[in-house]
Amino acid sequence: MANQSTQKAIQEEFLDQLGHKPLNKITVSSIVQNCRINRNTFYYYYQDIYDLLQDILNNDMEKTAEYVGKSPSWEEGYLYALQMVIQNRSAMTNLYRSDRRELLHDYLYKNAGIIVEPYIRNEIRDLKPRPEDVKLLAILYQCALTEVVERWLESGVDIDAQAVVKRIGEFMNGTAREALSRSASLNK
Repeated sequence: MANQSTQKAIQEEFLDQLGHKPLNKITVSSIVQNCRINRNTFYYYYQDIYDLLQDILNNDMEKTAEYVGKSPSWEEGYLYALQMVIQNRSAMTNLYRSDRRELLHDYLYKNAGIIVEPYIRNEIRDLKPRPEDVKLLAILYQCALTEVVERWLESGVDIDAQAVVKRIGEFMNGTAREALSRSASLNK
């Protein structure tokens, strides 16, 4: 296998296994056996299972960041950002239930930030809000979006992600502009 295809095979095998069993039950041995590679090949790319997981999450966030400029709306951008979670729901649920839950939380939070920050900047481009208020509002939106996804994973209920994100977009429409237009008049 070529280097990129080997690394991709390792990542796909890991996500497949995570979709069927808890994170703490996945071993390097099971991954290399199913990928038909030796352990040294795995360790050429990754220090351990957690390094592999972090690489998968980081690569996905990079894809989201590249996509943001091409997205006509924050909702479309966020749906794009959620694709890995949606397509690998069982794996993400197992990660959420693991002792490494914070990796998923950080990934969801940062991915939401990649989407939310440009949305807010666009909404307020002609306003002069306090920078700390802009940051505070971004944190609020990031926390809310992260929590929605975590509750979805925890509940186990199937949802129409597109419909939910569209509805959240309808709730949020204009709220960033309205909130930050008041920023200058608030006590400092």
